[in-house]
Amino acid sequence: MRGIWPVPGGGYFLATHAGSQVWYVDTQGIIHLFLDGSPGAHSGDGEEWSSPNVRVSEVRNIALDPRGNLLVTENDYGYVRIVHGNIAE
Repeated sequence: MRGIWPVPGGGYFLATHAGSQVWYVDTQGIIHLFLDGSPGAHSGDGEEWSSPNVRVSEVRNIALDPRGNLLVTENDYGYVRIVHGNIAE
């Protein structure tokens, strides 16, 4: 596990070391793939919380900014990817 971030209104994000993935756990405890860092994988699971055509490498941490965008810190160089989308709502 690399990071965990709660979502206002319920649920939370998990960032994993293995596979470099970001998962969303909804209020019912159902886990959805949100970002996939595995080579060749470019999308989430097609659910509301998917992020098509985005791939990350070596996720280090995650956070939500005040606008509800997900911030993903990548690899040891400190790259930050922003996933826009009022996720906090």
